Amino acid sequence: MSVLSATLIQVDASPAAAAPPNCNLSLADYDRGPFSPHQHYFLENLVVARATACLINAERAKAGLPALSLSDPLARAAARHTVASVAQKWWTGGADKHINPATRSTPTIRINAEGYCPSYTSRRYAEIAFAGAGSGANTPRRAVTEWMGSNTHRPIILNPAFRDFGVGVRPGSANPTHTARPNATYVATFGFCQR
Repeated sequence: MSVLSATLIQVDASPAAAAPPNCNLSLADYDRGPFSPHQHYFLENLVVARATACLINAERAKAGLPALSLSDPLARAAARHTVASVAQKWWTGGADKHINPATRSTPTIRINAEGYCPSYTSRRYAEIAFAGAGSGANTPRRAVTEWMGSNTHRPIILNPAFRDFGVGVRPGSANPTHTARPNATYVATFGFCQR
């Protein structure tokens, strides 16, 4: 079982072409979900986030698009949203996965709060989300496969205007109906900033 959602904010310019990134991860890193808390889980979950980022850039490379650069502010915004989403578990029914019901924060509020593109002449943001439950449904490969199969997510990943992105992953599902284990929540934020 999986849950997808996307939101897109403001359009402006296109970046120049760049070579795709060199992702030196093991094949297993693309097919394992985030880890529950233990001594090294933070570092292991960074590998899961990096695997997700590599798969997103691989999809862009297949489409002849430049690789996105990892952005710390965008990654922090995505990571904080996954933490809040898993803790509050509101991704069900008609709920908007991009608006935190407790804080009313939106992708724009979260991204601005992290300091992405503080002074600009033009900017654009987008956020996509995925929650997967069950064996194989909680992995980076599954998240990116679901996003690429979605008419709302694929255009965000393949948008040539975006230059930066960040990925947040968290063990546990933001959807309270996901009872199958293991489960995970993924959020990717995308940005373009012209100064």
